[in-house]
Amino acid sequence: MNKMSTKRLQSEYKRILANQPPYIETHPDPDDILLWHFAVISPPNCPYTNGIYYGTITFPKEYPMKPPAIKMLTPSR
Repeated sequence: MNKMSTKRLQSEYKRILANQPPYIETHPDPDDILLWHFAVISPPNCPYTNGIYYGTITFPKEYPMKPPAIKMLTPSR
């Protein structure tokens, strides 16, 4: 694993925890800092109220020089 990507992702995770965006939860996999799980929670008074949408973000070893891959696990409606 690339030391630069690990440090960068740890730093970004601390920043997210300190300033959590509304309606979004994201956490790295406890066994792999390059794999993150996320949930987007629908805000109230929107067409998708009570919806929760899950996905993963897979960061390459070369991150931040290469972009992550985002995969939605919740099927489209």
